[in-house]
This record gives sequence, C-alpha cells and structure tokens, in this order.
Amino acid sequence: MQLDRKALDTLAALDDAQLKFVINRLAVNMGVDIGQFDLKTDDAQKIRRILSSLTDADIALAQRQIDEKRRGRK
Repeated sequence: MQLDRKALDTLAALDDAQLKFVINRLAVNMGVDIGQFDLKTDDAQKIRRILSSLTDADIALAQRQIDEKRRGRK
C-alpha cells in the first residue's frame, strides 16, 4: 500500500462499514489482530478526523514503517 494524501482522503470518504472493512484488512495484512475491537460510529468519525489531520511528515513516517514491516524489520 502506498500512503499519500489522496489515499488517506479516499479512506476518510468511505462509509463506516467500508472503513471498518479496510482497517481490518490492513491490520490483518500487517499481522495485527484487531478482531476483538468493534469499530463504532463515533470511532469512525475520530479516525476520519485523525486521517485528515495527518501532516506530510506523519504520512512519510507511516510509509517508512509499513515498508520496514514488509521487509521483516521492526
């Protein structure tokens, strides 16, 4: 997954069910089990606010972390 502002805006535009599905799939792909958490409507709203408030530096850091995880580093 390539993170950029457009990708985050696309995520933020999803309805609650779609957002939950994408978050769960991303977590599974990264080896994180979030099955015990239930994404509520106000949680989805908070996630959207966070996504829209991320800076370019935040996005770049997250992309580096994703790339490192893919290569098996921690």
